[in-house]
Amino acid sequence: MMDIDQINILIVDDVSALRSYIKELLKSFGYCQISVASNVPEASRILEEREYQLILCDWHMQPVDGLNWLRMLRTNSKSKSIPFIMITAEKATENVMKAIGGGVDDYLLKPLTAEQIRVKVNGLLIRKGIIKG
Repeated sequence: MMDIDQINILIVDDVSALRSYIKELLKSFGYCQISVASNVPEASRILEEREYQLILCDWHMQPVDGLNWLRMLRTNSKSKSIPFIMITAEKATENVMKAIGGGVDDYLLKPLTAEQIRVKVNGLLIRKGIIKG
């Protein structure tokens, strides 16, 4: 178990305002160690630099989308067990099934709310035994 202020979180989204919004909300919940990336290549470099306990990643990005990156992460022994929350407006059952098949741990559906982010992030970290409930 870790203290909430020790959790390393990586936010990956191509929209700067959304990255900032999520980062500030997480800080208001007590999370201090937050990194951001604007695309998957940048996120992959950041992931090499330190160990992360949670990734929040947008689905639709270029040059690599969040789902394909998730699939890559799940095949790598170093990153395969990092909890991963997909940020998306995708509600279609077939897309949800693709993400589940890719190994996603949870979803954040747009438009995002502070309460939705708090519940999903804390809930996943508790379920994974990373923080206390």
